[in-house]
Amino acid sequence: MITIRDIAREAHVSVATVSRVLNNPQLVNEERRLRVLQVIGERNYYPNEVARGLITKLTKSIGLFVTDVENTFFTALIKGVTDGLYASGIDIYLCITGNDLDREMRYMDNMLKKRTDCALLIGTRPRDAKNNEMILAMAEAMPVVMVFEYMPDVGIYSIRTDEINWARQAVKYLIGLGHRRIGFINGDRNHSTYYQKQLGYEVALAEEGIGRQDRYCVRVSPYEAGGYEGAQALLSLTDPPTALFTASDQIALGAYRAIAAKGLRVPGDVSVIGFGGIPFAAEMSPSLTTVDQHPYEVGENAAKLVLKILHGKEIREKQTILQADLVLRDSCAPPKTET
Repeated sequence: MITIRDIAREAHVSVATVSRVLNNPQLVNEERRLRVLQVIGERNYYPNEVARGLITKLTKSIGLFVTDVENTFFTALIKGVTDGLYASGIDIYLCITGNDLDREMRYMDNMLKKRTDCALLIGTRPRDAKNNEMILAMAEAMPVVMVFEYMPDVGIYSIRTDEINWARQAVKYLIGLGHRRIGFINGDRNHSTYYQKQLGYEVALAEEGIGRQDRYCVRVSPYEAGGYEGAQALLSLTDPPTALFTASDQIALGAYRAIAAKGLRVPGDVSVIGFGGIPFAAEMSPSLTTVDQHPYEVGENAAKLVLKILHGKEIREKQTILQADLVLRDSCAPPKTET
């Protein structure tokens, strides 16, 4: 199947240039425009969906890109989006990428062909992602809204929380309880959400006069199994941490299991803080202290932003920073002994 990347390669131009030829041809010099159109004609690139879109201008459809449906945080967020858009009659093409950049690019190419009215990208992506050019090409063709991710200075809309600050707040709360050996179970720092949480962790330690604690930082898959693995490694140290800050609530659940397997208790022996605010955090035993990012409400806000964009309403700020909250429950307590 011919893709926009194939057209770009054969015409010796960028993907963004092909997108501009299709959507804003006045921005492309004549020689390049004709070269791209020649390849498009030779390869019969236009599908019927594009022809219809050129006539109606709006297709009343959006592409909803989700990196990971195994993460229950995104389940609540997607529900917020779909509930928020239901009454509008907008069709949603759900594209589950599984954190596979090649798959994501294929879906993006399909959305460009269908001329969907907007692309809504949920979830973090590698900070050096090779699909950045495709995202920029989509932004040339249609509005792009990134949720819990952003690309500064390129005119793409984003909705997120200040994860650096809230990671900082969570760690400072543990320090305020008296903890000094604070483990951090994180995901891949090449993804911006985990990079930002790492920064927040380090800032909190520095502000409280605690040196870097690299040996207490582990990187795992951001699921329950990763939390179990990371907590096992940290609790096996000769001087294990007395508290664990985890990059997601699912990681925290795995940490609970590892703590129990060691014959220890939460919070009597080890305090735990999660991040995200998924519903089951309140049902864990003991209930999990966490940074609640209100995923359902974030999804609703993303839907409202999409509707504003499609209705041509003025939006003054491209980036929306939403409120989060440190929700104190039963999983944290002062350390048993002075450290």
